Amino acid sequence: MVLPPGACWFLLGLSQSGQIWQHPRFKGTPLELRRVNDIAFSGDGEPTTYERLGEAIVEVGKLRESQGLTELKLIVITNGSRLGEPEVIRALEGLQAGPYEIWAKLDAGTQAWFEKVDGSGLPLRQIVRNIIAAGQKLDLTIQSLFPTLGGQGPSDEEIGAYIGRLHEMLKAGAKLKLIQVYTTARRPADDSVGVLPDERLDEIVARVRREVPVAVEGFYGRNWE
Repeated sequence: MVLPPGACWFLLGLSQSGQIWQHPRFKGTPLELRRVNDIAFSGDGEPTTYERLGEAIVEVGKLRESQGLTELKLIVITNGSRLGEPEVIRALEGLQAGPYEIWAKLDAGTQAWFEKVDGSGLPLRQIVRNIIAAGQKLDLTIQSLFPTLGGQGPSDEEIGAYIGRLHEMLKAGAKLKLIQVYTTARRPADDSVGVLPDERLDEIVARVRREVPVAVEGFYGRNWE
């Protein structure tokens, strides 16, 4: 068993029986929000770096079936750094046994902005190639974070370059099903990172909707002061 013994079984059992809502942490949850939305492979680490990811996906899929939760989505959230590797794509193809989503990060259109917001040292071009490779075989959701850095958000030129990357992916056959545009929602480790104003986020969302033939959703940030 790839997962911690009984962990998912236990949590799903608690949610289905309703016992989880008696826990002090969840007792105040509104009735309309008392549901299990999905099972996500995410966290502080990058899930595609785990060599047994494919096995984990299969095991969780079996758990979903055994609990009668056939409509429950499995979601993999990735920074795209290994998304184009054949073994990773093979692992992710196991998601196709049921409802699934893959959320791939694309936070820039130019290398200069990418280096500011990402800090991984990877070429943006590599991320784009990886997304294309995976998107030719699997449906993808693009997640794009646009914060302010030192009080300045991405320029119109940067957003234009970002849209160009999306067009490049689509032209290459990547199956982009949704684009999520959002900004900072919790306190970052770097104090120079801030929240993009709602008005600017609306402008970016509207422009992407006009220029890219893919559904777009926008999510506002939250000040933590």
